[in-house]
Amino acid sequence: MDSRRYLTLSNSKTLPPIPTREEVCGVNISAAGLTVKTKQLGTVPWFEPAIACLSNQSDRQAVYDVKHQAGDKHIIVEFFKDNRPIYDETGQPYAIPSVINETTPTQFRALIIEFLKNKFTPIISYHGDNGENPDDGYPNALRQLPILTELLKGLHPYIYYARLWDGVFYGATPEHIANFGVQFRKLIPNGYLTMEHNSGHIPVGNGGADWAPDGPMSTYDGIMAEFDYGNSIAPNNTLWQVGARYLGPDYRRPPDQPKDDDPSAPFGPNDGRFYLRSGAQYQGVNRGPYYPIAFEWYNIYDWVRLDTTVEDINQQRRYIRNMGWKYVG
Repeated sequence: MDSRRYLTLSNSKTLPPIPTREEVCGVNISAAGLTVKTKQLGTVPWFEPAIACLSNQSDRQAVYDVKHQAGDKHIIVEFFKDNRPIYDETGQPYAIPSVINETTPTQFRALIIEFLKNKFTPIISYHGDNGENPDDGYPNALRQLPILTELLKGLHPYIYYARLWDGVFYGATPEHIANFGVQFRKLIPNGYLTMEHNSGHIPVGNGGADWAPDGPMSTYDGIMAEFDYGNSIAPNNTLWQVGARYLGPDYRRPPDQPKDDDPSAPFGPNDGRFYLRSGAQYQGVNRGPYYPIAFEWYNIYDWVRLDTTVEDINQQRRYIRNMGWKYVG
């Protein structure tokens, strides 16, 4: 029998065993490449946050089934402020409102429990990727922090909280990225927190010092990286040099990386250019290793616009995995 304890709640019955740190932070997800047939939206190239748009449980079950078939262990949902369109750019099918969001708290909590019962680790994104914009940037994410903390009380050991998407950094100031993590630790000391950055910009600008004990990023447990890479963009330094600094001794130089490009990589386990070497240590508490994920390249953007294929995405994933990334979107 699994020795990990079970958590029983009045409105959830018995949930799965409480997961390990690696099970939560070692993200296993197909961020692009899945196709789901739904009654509400028709057959669509799947985009994770759209789960909050599906009012029919049978449609959500179709998503779960496709993700299980792909081997996914995580699922992303955003805590949208209201029912505004979840993706307001053109050329894709998700300019549609969420139906499960901050204005429907009971349904949102029930959705998280539904994920757990379907054996997925929820990655819950605060609605705040528009830089410093008060409506949907850092101020709103900070406002939502205590709301989500209270709403999901009792479920925190199962959840990976996140600052998504690439408008978080560059976007919010380094001081506000650091402050969000500090405020998170005050409310959920043992919780799990990650964030995404855009191409080539490792948060928050001070190199390895950001990830050192009590550094600005020490309150976070992982990082979700974006790269300039895709069908029309060859591998480049947003992959190579960022990867070397996240993976350290596990980095494997691709054959097409020039010899004079970052010639010392891979870096040794104690080399200061291996940013994540000390693990997540804040206020004397060592929570364990950081978990970097090669999360987003042009696969998501192109996929929801049907401008790429599953074969393209799989080829790009292989390239990234061959660099030493264990966790790939």
